[in-house]
Amino acid sequence: MRLLAYLAFAASTPTACVSAEDLAKHFSKCQFFLNQTKIEAYIADTNPNRSRGLMHVTSLPSNTGMLFVFEESQHLSFWMKNTRIPLAIGFFDAGSKLVDIQEMSVPNSVLEVTPVSYQSRVPAVLALEMNRGWFTKNKIENGAKLRLSGPCSSKLLAVQLQTAQKARH
Repeated sequence: MRLLAYLAFAASTPTACVSAEDLAKHFSKCQFFLNQTKIEAYIADTNPNRSRGLMHVTSLPSNTGMLFVFEESQHLSFWMKNTRIPLAIGFFDAGSKLVDIQEMSVPNSVLEVTPVSYQSRVPAVLALEMNRGWFTKNKIENGAKLRLSGPCSSKLLAVQLQTAQKARH
């Protein structure tokens, strides 16, 4: 009975809401082109930042997202625990080429212990989360290339993009 009372209290207690502006306190932001579409993305290139991701964010501007950067190419897996907005995720291979797009849904309940997991269909090194439907709306399809369009402070991202550029030549 005490557990049920606690769960009811926890479900009714609001957690911290985060605006896109609040993300700047924890993440650096860089500008990119995906084909001809210019976007901004917060960079999650450490385990703590990848774990935090877009949890508790209540909205994102239309061409803004979060780019998750990993050390090596692998099957990547994401879930929507504590995520308040529906998202789309694009997975990129070591050549910065889009190889998989998936639409992700917000969990039905805050009590959901293990929300649905979204796994890349092929190994990837980057994952870009945008508002749900963004890739379709902008006619971005598999094969699109992600290119940096300005300075970026992420050393890991710089390494991954240099590797991608070398692979193209």
